[in-house]
Amino acid sequence: MKNLLYLFIILNFITTLVFGIDKWLAMNNKQRISEKHLLLFTFFGGSFGALLAMILFKHKTAKPSFLWKLTAIILLQMGVFYLILKFLVKTTA
Repeated sequence: MKNLLYLFIILNFITTLVFGIDKWLAMNNKQRISEKHLLLFTFFGGSFGALLAMILFKHKTAKPSFLWKLTAIILLQMGVFYLILKFLVKTTA
């Protein structure tokens, strides 16, 4: 369980960093990190990091299509998390 927490922290740190790098690239007219890759980092556990980066760097906050996709990913993750918790509570009872 402790290893999962460390993995979660690392994934979210990396996601925040990737979003920050993309913001820097955007501000300096450099080749950007694709939205697909940003969303993949979010999907594979970096939701908190993505949200933190969006707040810290004010990045991708004005693009409705990105916000919808990000919201869908977070809702999906919440549903999966709920089902896992429900299963764990059921099996330990």
